[in-house]
Amino acid sequence: MSTSAAPLPAVRAALSGLIDYAGLFPPAQLDMAAAVAEYGRARRSDAAWMLGRFIVPASRIGELRAAIPASEASLALSVILDADWDAEELAAVQRSDAVMRVETLEIPLAEDEIASAAAALQRSALAHVPVYAEWPRNAGWRADLDAVMQSAGAAGLGAKIRCGGIVERAFPAAEDVAAFIFSAHKHGVRFKATAGLHHPLRHFNAPSGFTMHGFLNVLFAGVLAFGGAGLQTVGACVADEEACDFQFDAQGLRWREASATLAQIEGARQSLFAGYGSCSFSEPVDDLRGLGLL
Repeated sequence: MSTSAAPLPAVRAALSGLIDYAGLFPPAQLDMAAAVAEYGRARRSDAAWMLGRFIVPASRIGELRAAIPASEASLALSVILDADWDAEELAAVQRSDAVMRVETLEIPLAEDEIASAAAALQRSALAHVPVYAEWPRNAGWRADLDAVMQSAGAAGLGAKIRCGGIVERAFPAAEDVAAFIFSAHKHGVRFKATAGLHHPLRHFNAPSGFTMHGFLNVLFAGVLAFGGAGLQTVGACVADEEACDFQFDAQGLRWREASATLAQIEGARQSLFAGYGSCSFSEPVDDLRGLGLL
């Protein structure tokens, strides 16, 4: 990895707003007050430019409002539409609450619910808010991927991929992650990732016994796909565990022999890879510092 006293422009472009804070969720699973306080500390840190939104289930919006300190001027939210979600209730929050701003929505859906959910959201006052749909990764997930991604794109939705969890089967194979990224680019669908991306690079985690995906792997793979790389290259990038293969420089980024310009990095972040959710902000920041990127 290249090192510098200050982040290179390519590093800034790649990592700005990359990490949505998911401290309410496992493995951190903080209570609301502690999660809000941790998010506040992250917003005041020198790495705050990497911080995205506070992720909260729709069912806990009221609890969140009560936990926000009076000193907080505004809080950008990514709201997970969990059980019995009501778009109009969220729209009311958006209209009447001067502090909480619903900037993105995340919604778990069965494959055949995508069009109807999109229509319901389009009829609401939240029609302008980006939505990321996550559908179950079942036995037919890979075979149906292109068709479902096309459906999401046609409905104006983004897509969401779960990259890990607390059991081994929650971790998709590298080729599945690559296929998701490649399909999202093919169908013009912006995506975000969640779960399991605790560290920059793919690695074997001895305490859990799981091989975990890296957020830099996903980022670089997305940028390369955006720049026209084929599925084989995208897959090899997702599966790579060697830090020396991932480089930033004055021109942009490089992975092995492949490269991308600063403009391509910016384009990929704007139209393909939105970012990822992490239950820790300090952990990825510390790892990036260890790699000499910050």
